Amino acid sequence: MDPIRISAMGVGPINDRLCRFCQFTKSCGRHVTFGRDKNVAAIKKLLEWLQEANFITAEIVRNIKCNKQSKMLRTKGNKLFTSDTDLSKALDLYNQSICWAEDTGEELAIGFANRSAVYFEWEKYDACLENIDLAVKAGCPERLMDKLNQRKANCVTNMNAIKVGINANDPMSKIHSIDKLCLKMKDFNRLKSKHFCFDIDETHCEPQLSLPANPKIPFIANCLEMKTSPQKGRYIVTTKELKPGQIISIEDPFLASLEKEHRYRKCANCFAENFMNLIPCKACTCTMFCSQKCLTESETGFHQYECSIADYIWNNFHEIGLTFRLAVKAFTMFDTVQELVDFREHSKTANATVFSFDHTIGLDDRDRYSQIENLCTNEENRIEDDLFTRGCKIALLYHHLIEKTKFGEMLRTDAERDVLISLLFHHSQTTSINSINCYEYDDVNLEAMADFKSSDVFARGMYPFSSLYNHSCAPNMATVAVGTKIVSYVTRDINKNSEVLLCLKRTNHFQRKKDERQHILKLVYGFTCKCEACQKNYPSIYEEHLAFGFLNAEIKAVVDAITFNLNEDVEMINRFSALLSTLNKHYPTGALYDIAGKMHRALVLKHGNLASQLQITMKKNQAKYSAALQK
Repeated sequence: MDPIRISAMGVGPINDRLCRFCQFTKSCGRHVTFGRDKNVAAIKKLLEWLQEANFITAEIVRNIKCNKQSKMLRTKGNKLFTSDTDLSKALDLYNQSICWAEDTGEELAIGFANRSAVYFEWEKYDACLENIDLAVKAGCPERLMDKLNQRKANCVTNMNAIKVGINANDPMSKIHSIDKLCLKMKDFNRLKSKHFCFDIDETHCEPQLSLPANPKIPFIANCLEMKTSPQKGRYIVTTKELKPGQIISIEDPFLASLEKEHRYRKCANCFAENFMNLIPCKACTCTMFCSQKCLTESETGFHQYECSIADYIWNNFHEIGLTFRLAVKAFTMFDTVQELVDFREHSKTANATVFSFDHTIGLDDRDRYSQIENLCTNEENRIEDDLFTRGCKIALLYHHLIEKTKFGEMLRTDAERDVLISLLFHHSQTTSINSINCYEYDDVNLEAMADFKSSDVFARGMYPFSSLYNHSCAPNMATVAVGTKIVSYVTRDINKNSEVLLCLKRTNHFQRKKDERQHILKLVYGFTCKCEACQKNYPSIYEEHLAFGFLNAEIKAVVDAITFNLNEDVEMINRFSALLSTLNKHYPTGALYDIAGKMHRALVLKHGNLASQLQITMKKNQAKYSAALQK
């Protein structure tokens, strides 16, 4: 290869470099062929070419903990803390600082000390005291001890006051004097990021199925059945008429992976936030845990394989993090590689799905994994560039797994290592089209929920049942995340023996025009959509008012008459459900899209993940402060 062309590929993000590598390889007349029995050989050849191009030697696989970097991150956090704009962002930076801090020096201790200041402002006194203790144990410098001791004394005083109920009936007594001045000035901007932990009720109503459960699959409604056809593959139908608002499935993931933006906000093991009061991995700079229990579980589980290349995965193509975890799960379930090979072959023959098992008797991991193993890959419909780029990523991941992790010791022979390549490539395809996002929602902007502008993906998971729903650009059901559970509910009337349809990749016809939807679905999933919306050319929300303007205005008046009340979520859901059912004959009027979005909002208020456990508390506190001012 031309050294000048090779060096050009070493500049910029890895995805851009892989695109250049792909183009260069084609220009050299090189080609690899993919297929069920050819994938391993193709990826091995790609790895050979990547090594020729010096693609691997320049890669930084693992960041080294660095006090200088820790101090820089902490300084950024200090600026946010003093500005009082958003203390959760300051806390994110303090957590990054803690992750980067070395065992020696004062940076780790100061990181814990600064974190304690945030918890004191939030009136999370237990967390504040815990972080003060961590700071002391980490060797907090003497110059900061007076401040820490004073903060500790203030914590104890405030906790004792709460226990004995001093001024318990006076909401204003729990507000600092400087904040009372802000309240009189109605300056909620200063208050909103500080006091969202005031007398919070963190309980959520656990969702329940709206219909009798399947006797063997208790997390889905008994009316749901799986069908198969050459055109549709596997799909879900209902044997009963379904109405909007009805919850039809509540599914836990087989396995999930945290998203990059939340690695300093949530536990990498259980995804709990714990008010961002997390402890760092002792080796890498990008993994945190909510407790010593989760840290220990991860050190003996997935993180023992991931830790040495975690930075590489996050910094380059974290989208295959779920692929990696599936591979680790598969290899650790079996005593030998041959057992895994035999199991995979048997699974393909058995073609197991959720409906193949009695889930009431407790399935082992192998039975649950077989349902994931048999999810479709759409490999035959993927374009050449997708397979080439995907193959390159798997080649790079495979190389580092063998060279930098325990997989190198576990897999000694070429045959065993070929199994790893095959498994990684297979799951890189199943996860790309079958994984489901877990959202949390910003209660301040819940009006935007219909198009998810106010939502944030914190994890991706593999859900064997929910993956069976087929796509439609005019769906009749939607999902809401409750922790990492995926709750599926009806959004339009569904007739008996009709298919239950979910919208993929935000391709609802209200959100995107037909050409744009078709392009996305073809690129990502490899199929040309022929759903109701595409065949009838339903309008987008931007076009819809031209055809349905009068009807929208009429319906809007009804919708606007329904006001939101946090204490009446059930009543709101019932109102919106009835309205959606009554007006279903007018579909696809955009007003129904608005109503469905409002019902989604009500379901989130009742069940869902509300903005890191923080924003909802902020909103409730503002209401309490307002009430206090009126007295």
